[in-house]
Amino acid sequence: MRWMLAIETSQREGELAIKCSAGEVHTAQLTSASGIDDQLMPHLDALARSAGCTPETLTCVGVSMGPGGFTGLRIASATAQMLAESTGCSLVAVPSALACVQASGMTEGKIAVALASKGDSTWLSIVDAASMTLMSTAGLVDAQAAAPQLEGCALVLADVHLPGPITSLFKAIGCPCAPPTWSAQACLALTEREFAAGRTVPAEAMVPLYPRVPEAVTLFAARSKPT
Repeated sequence: MRWMLAIETSQREGELAIKCSAGEVHTAQLTSASGIDDQLMPHLDALARSAGCTPETLTCVGVSMGPGGFTGLRIASATAQMLAESTGCSLVAVPSALACVQASGMTEGKIAVALASKGDSTWLSIVDAASMTLMSTAGLVDAQAAAPQLEGCALVLADVHLPGPITSLFKAIGCPCAPPTWSAQACLALTEREFAAGRTVPAEAMVPLYPRVPEAVTLFAARSKPT
C-alpha cells in the first residue's frame, strides 16, 4: 500500500495527515508547537501503524515550510529530510501561505495572508485562490509597505497576534479579515498536486522559511564575534 504524508507544524499547534493508496486520509493532532520535537515521530509512528502503512511504501512527504515558528519548522524539515534519506521518498515544500488559503476553502479572488512577527511588521503573502499559487511575497513589511500590496484583495487571512498598526491598516482600507486556519489535510492536497506535477525538491532544498533570523542564530553569531 503506497502512502503520502503531510506535516503541518508551522504554527502554534500541529497536525499530521496520511493518505493511503485506497484514498483514506488519517490525521493526528500535535497539541503544542513547543513540544513538536517530542511528539512528531511517536505520533507519526502510531498514525502510520493504524493506517497500515510501512516506511518502504512511503511515496512522498510534504511539509508546510513557513513562515512560522522556528521549532516547528526546523523539526518538520529535518524529519522530512530523514525520511527521504532513509526511504527514498520524494519531498514537496509547501509555502504555508498556500496551505492557509487551501484550508480556508477560498477558491477565487486575490487573498492576502498576514502572519505575525516581532515589532510592528507582518510577513505578507498574496495568493491567487483560483490557481492556488503565490502571486507575490512582500515578505516582512510594516503597515506603509503593506498597503499597496493589499489593493484588490478579497480577503485578508490575518494572524490574531498582528501588531496594532497592521490591524488598523486593514480597518482603514476596508479589507475583510478572517483568522487563518492550519490543516495537514490542506498541506496534503497541495503536496499531491505538486507531486503529480513533478515539482519535488531534493532533501537539501527543504529549508524552512523563517519570518526573521532565529534568536538562537543571532545569539550564536554574537558570541562568535572576535573580541
